[in-house]
Amino acid sequence: YFIRCLSDRWLQSEASLPVSLYNMILPSKFPPPSELLDLQPLPPTALGESAFSKLYNFREFNPIQTQAFHELFKTDRNVLVCAPSSSGKTVLAE
Repeated sequence: YFIRCLSDRWLQSEASLPVSLYNMILPSKFPPPSELLDLQPLPPTALGESAFSKLYNFREFNPIQTQAFHELFKTDRNVLVCAPSSSGKTVLAE
């Protein structure tokens, strides 16, 4: 393979560079999923305000919600949560 560079501003300004892909190391096709940690389930009171904890009529968050809790409720970072159906993703989004 060759990489060819051309200039649209300079006449006859071009270069061709050979590129060998023979020793290229590619990343694994499918990275492994995050391990579900063995954490103590958090109660809804962990949200910090009683008005928020009253929204949920269950005693504790499930394991996926517990693992994602700190990143979702205590930081401003973006998070992508992928989990099976009926695993509590909607509660995380609320």
